[in-house]
Amino acid sequence: MNKPVNVHSKDNLARLLATESLYVTHDPTAPTASFDPKNRIVTLPILKVMDGYHYNAFVAHECGHAIYTPTKEYMAIAKETHHVIANIVEDARIEKLIQRKHPGFRKDFYNFYKDICDENSNNGDWFGLNQVRKVSQKKLTLADKLNLQFKVGTFFKVEFTPEEQHFVPMLAKLETWEETEDAIRAVFEWMKSNDQIKEIASSVSEEFVEGDDGEGEESGEQAKGKSKKGKKSKQVHDQGENAGGKEFESGSDFQELGKTLEDMDKTIEKKVVDTNISDKKVFGDVAKLDKKTIEDSIKDVRIPQKDVKCPEFDTFLSSVLPVVNMMVSNFNMYQSAKRSAKETLADTGTLNKKKLHAYQYASNIFKKSSVVYDDKNHGLVIFLDWSGSMTNNILSTYKQLLILTEFCRKIQIPFEIYCFTDSSRWSTKRIQQGIYSNNSATLFKLFDSTLHLNSYRKAIKYLFKNIQDGSYGVIASMGGTPLNNVAFLSEYVIKNFKLKFGCEKTIMCLLSDGEGHDSIELNGNSVRDKQVIMRDTYSCKNFITKNNTEAFHTIFNYVKNKCDVSKMIGFYLTDSLSDNDTLLLAPQLADDKVTSREIVKKFNENNFAECPKYSAFDRFFAISIKSFDVSNAKNLADRVKSMVFLKTFIKEIG
Repeated sequence: MNKPVNVHSKDNLARLLATESLYVTHDPTAPTASFDPKNRIVTLPILKVMDGYHYNAFVAHECGHAIYTPTKEYMAIAKETHHVIANIVEDARIEKLIQRKHPGFRKDFYNFYKDICDENSNNGDWFGLNQVRKVSQKKLTLADKLNLQFKVGTFFKVEFTPEEQHFVPMLAKLETWEETEDAIRAVFEWMKSNDQIKEIASSVSEEFVEGDDGEGEESGEQAKGKSKKGKKSKQVHDQGENAGGKEFESGSDFQELGKTLEDMDKTIEKKVVDTNISDKKVFGDVAKLDKKTIEDSIKDVRIPQKDVKCPEFDTFLSSVLPVVNMMVSNFNMYQSAKRSAKETLADTGTLNKKKLHAYQYASNIFKKSSVVYDDKNHGLVIFLDWSGSMTNNILSTYKQLLILTEFCRKIQIPFEIYCFTDSSRWSTKRIQQGIYSNNSATLFKLFDSTLHLNSYRKAIKYLFKNIQDGSYGVIASMGGTPLNNVAFLSEYVIKNFKLKFGCEKTIMCLLSDGEGHDSIELNGNSVRDKQVIMRDTYSCKNFITKNNTEAFHTIFNYVKNKCDVSKMIGFYLTDSLSDNDTLLLAPQLADDKVTSREIVKKFNENNFAECPKYSAFDRFFAISIKSFDVSNAKNLADRVKSMVFLKTFIKEIG
């Protein structure tokens, strides 16, 4: 019985072997593995019976091409001669080189070729060996024989004529690409002189080789149209050109998926997503935004760094800085203690002469050194709701943000602060492919940690005064709350942030006071009332959202996985909390009314409550606006208690 295989680990294996970020996809319609050298895509098939050694052999072979096959030179020689011949000769070289580099794959290749040579193999007769066993090998071309010799020669005796025999050691000795080019030309010229070139189209080598790399004249689309049943491949290949309504051969291993490619796509989609998929469920890839859309959606406000008079800001800053400084001091002491706890002693490899006398009964005669492991460097990205409903709460929220940024500046943690609204001029109608939001959003970067202290203080003071005076238009006019669109855009923000600051751990915070009003679309059509299965085209992972209420959770979960975000924290700012409100923060509470009521009770008692973890957000808090304003604190203890953002952030990085 074959063991289950973690296909995602095989994706990572391919990337590690090739030492580059290859795109790996698993395609049930693919007759064999393939590698697209231009787009750097590895396609792995899904066989009826597929163990770990099948995957390992596929991955190792394709990564051998990624590492050793020069794309331009290969395309040139394939065009000059014949792409099937070029592929067969190059396969002999790269399989030898990848097994030499990683000897552990030798067993995988052995088991793989042993399985497909078995007359009773569950995965079909890849090389048409059952047919070859019944007839004379004289009908095989030189390309066929070389392909069989260097792939299954251990399990199947290939009969070469005296003229053909000298090509075997020639291919076995290949090391460099230059030698490979000479061998390709030699095989091609011999086959041309013996009138075998025309026979390649219907030979058994086409099964494995032409679909193997998607190179030369035949693309991946053509390769997908092939079956695995000997001479039938040519017929199915021809249908692959225009396969919309044409039927597959009855012998296809995947006939149970449907008679046409359209039927097959639908059946595969249902099998991958859900065995009981219905009209209430849709499946699609997350939309990819072009450069123009990203520029229209994510803007740098560049708040004017002007000297303005604002006594309220001066009073606020002078009241919170002592508390921030105290918390910074405590944080540094805690970090120092944590580093000391991680400190270890290690041998230096240098002899301690004072202990040489004890060498006969003591092994510890080397000098020691103290090893202190560095902490991970953190980064913070915050998204602030800039909708109309935040008008009465924006100043107190902004004060909380300033306390947090002051702390981050003092301990040198990079940060970026964005506000979001739907008052933008671009339309999502330009996005016609994939899953996206039906309402456009714009992220405005308020400021970040790269500003010098003087410029930073002028900018935050200028914005403080404008918010206090109700001049919100200095950023953008307040509109709706497009949470779903913000979640999609956060992928591009976080990617750029991590690239810019090189953070090993990134924390994302969301501050909002309401439910998003935008819904999900697939290819420009609304799917608001349907269960949506979103696929990440890079990792091929699926992310399922049951309804529009929990959509932003699912999208942020996609971003968390895609961008490797360490923690996601949400803050729901409200005057009161109801059972329905808790469903926005933790949708699973729809089936747990008891927990929902307990959260509401805690909120009413403490003006603060934490909801259980759901999907992307590691922590989601409901906070009362009444107790949120730092200015209302009467003493130092109340001031510390009201610093909700800062205390939460310290816990996450501590």
